[in-house]
Amino acid sequence: MMDFGHGTLRKEGREAGLSVERAQRTGLRDAMIGLVALAAAFLWLGCPSCPYEARCEGNVLHTCWLGVDQLVGSPARDAVECRAPNPVCVDLDDRNAQCVMDDQATCQEPFDPFCEEGAVVDCVEGYEVAEDCAGNGNGCHDIDGSVFCAVAPLTPCIMGEYRTRCDDTRVLSCQRGFVTARDCAAYETPTFCVEYTSEYGRSAYCY
Repeated sequence: MMDFGHGTLRKEGREAGLSVERAQRTGLRDAMIGLVALAAAFLWLGCPSCPYEARCEGNVLHTCWLGVDQLVGSPARDAVECRAPNPVCVDLDDRNAQCVMDDQATCQEPFDPFCEEGAVVDCVEGYEVAEDCAGNGNGCHDIDGSVFCAVAPLTPCIMGEYRTRCDDTRVLSCQRGFVTARDCAAYETPTFCVEYTSEYGRSAYCY
């Protein structure tokens, strides 16, 4: 049976289609490589518009960073006042800074975290830094040398089985095997707790 060249045309069409597909894949791959290289260059060299990642002005912590959204725009900048339990701002070097309990409260590793006035005190970059448990509606607990924030009294939970939920303005989740609270109203800009349903089930977050 004669195909009058139809078979050849189909073959050439398939080859042309494959060529286009390969070109598209190559173009996408090259674009991704270019984006990754650009991001790597920024991470390696630092953001040209950010002479610092964090720095202190008095006890105000200023931050400047470059994320994916800023790759084609200006860097993101923010400023927040250091507040209790970490009311003092200290410069770590010419590019980094953090809020600490006291600029005289230096420390070094190994360091054993401990509970103090409703907070977990740990050593971070050579300074004692407190994680505020009470401010989020938690207590500070020390169990066999493991110090952490969790609701009081301690409520055991199983990661993956406990459903994150709202309790008034707090988000309750399972952390380290115990129910832990995060108070949305305690943010610098107060928010509230919202429950939602997704393909993974019900959960909650601060909005």
